[in-house]
Amino acid sequence: MFDKRIIMFFFLIFWLFWIPNVALADKNKENLKGNEECLKCHGAVGLKMEWEGVNISLYVDSGKYRDSMHGTNKCQSCHPGFNSYPHPNVKSRQQFLQEINNRCKNCHDYILKTFKGSVHDRKDVYCFSCHTAHTIFRGTDPRASTYRNNIVKTCSQCHKGNVLKSYQESFHGKAVALGSKTAATCTDCHGKHNIFTKTDSRSLTNPANVPNTCARCHVFPRKNFARGAEHFVKTSTGNGKVVYYTKKFFVWLTISVVTLTLIHIEMELYRRYKKIREQKALEVTGGESYDR
Repeated sequence: MFDKRIIMFFFLIFWLFWIPNVALADKNKENLKGNEECLKCHGAVGLKMEWEGVNISLYVDSGKYRDSMHGTNKCQSCHPGFNSYPHPNVKSRQQFLQEINNRCKNCHDYILKTFKGSVHDRKDVYCFSCHTAHTIFRGTDPRASTYRNNIVKTCSQCHKGNVLKSYQESFHGKAVALGSKTAATCTDCHGKHNIFTKTDSRSLTNPANVPNTCARCHVFPRKNFARGAEHFVKTSTGNGKVVYYTKKFFVWLTISVVTLTLIHIEMELYRRYKKIREQKALEVTGGESYDR
């Protein structure tokens, strides 16, 4: 016969796990029902408005949103006060975006420890600049903007020009573009929420930290790893000149070798053609041929 205390213990464990799950399921169901009201308008494809001279899409893909990490959150979790229509006026677009960004911080406050003071911790960069607004998925999901093979596309929304071009031309960039799951992408070298300037001792790209940063993928890191130039474009001047002229040399070397090979083949074919003609002439006259 079981001891009453053991029975009570298991009953308490069951109660502690069951009650919260039931309450959470009811809460999620209530949130989804409330979101349906919002999606009656915002679920319309092409819904948009012009605000402060900028065309803004107001459309939310209901399917993707329900599948996202925030799919069971009510819309008002990020948009407090927008419980009825017409919606309350907002002073400015900047203020609206900043208020939403602050809502992210209310739940994800642990991120602030590494994000605070980073190069992205400024007014014109928001959480949803990288993570998107209504389609936030786990980083392991190919649909996520933070999925490793989507990182370059996400970062290139702001970081264009030579920075993007030099990465795309690099070994890492080409490997990622071809689908590699192991080659270094932007966040592997620069970090995620802890991106600081190169001169900051906390930065992963600080010369003192580069060997350890590279060691995440490369075995036996050396101090020389920090001496190379990063994000250079192959030009005839500057940091990229060595690679530029090396590439030029091998391009012309390849062209020369291929050209000489074709000439050699043509000369060999011509020699064989002459030999065949000579052979036929000798057959007509009854003579003998000799290989030369």
